[in-house]
Amino acid sequence: GSLRPTHLYNVRQEGGKRLVHGCFVKSSKWAPDGSVLITNSEDNILRLYNLPESLRNQTSPPAAPAPSAFTPILSMTEGECIYDYSWYPKMSERSNSCFAASTRDHPIHLWDSLSGKLRATYRAYNDVGEVIAAYSLAFSPTGEKLVGGYRGAVRVFDSETAGEAQDIRPTSIKISKRRSGMSGVVSSVCFSPTHWNIFGAGSFSSQFAVYDLRIPGKGVTMVNKAHRGGITHMKFTPCGRYLATAARKDGSIKLWDLRLTGRTWSGEFRDAE
Repeated sequence: GSLRPTHLYNVRQEGGKRLVHGCFVKSSKWAPDGSVLITNSEDNILRLYNLPESLRNQTSPPAAPAPSAFTPILSMTEGECIYDYSWYPKMSERSNSCFAASTRDHPIHLWDSLSGKLRATYRAYNDVGEVIAAYSLAFSPTGEKLVGGYRGAVRVFDSETAGEAQDIRPTSIKISKRRSGMSGVVSSVCFSPTHWNIFGAGSFSSQFAVYDLRIPGKGVTMVNKAHRGGITHMKFTPCGRYLATAARKDGSIKLWDLRLTGRTWSGEFRDAE
């Protein structure tokens, strides 16, 4: 038979105090090695939780005891609303234990997940020299590159070098009096697990493109109006051949065959109303 989830832990307190009323968790992500959980809350704080020792290396489903308290080991406060965050893929090595986070009107921050200290910042500017924020983030599988999705552009940073991106890729170009390509905010980015130079980028304009780090300029594949609403999530399958997309105000989850440009290979539906 199928396994059923077992309720093991609650998060209701921090430092002996109840969490602020109205503070809710927006999202959470496990570290690549499954040892640490990071959460993003309405109070603009990123919290880290260690997987309890009792659950590590467990091969069988645990019993169902009364849920225990689960408290953060570190908290990192950002100045504004947190848009996205991404674990460094090789964080299991102690010296590489870090993650990147993007916040409204701020540069990308690289946080040390062992000390809670800021390691580096990656900056982007608009035409008048103001700092602009990335709406989406993804490290390449090797950890060498950090991709940020911005309004009208994708920026590729060298993760070892703080500062500005040297590779800026506009998502649309002007032809005569019209713009061609993917418009609006790049709301989601993700890398292929098998082809480390390939990454996908989706926008709130319901379009997505697939890029190759080795090929400068525009995307390799472009799909117009992939969904009724803006794309919010993208994920490659483990084989790297297919790309799954989901969008707001759209009940469909689509799986695209990247070998057949513009065709959905499969799809699932869930109630999104």
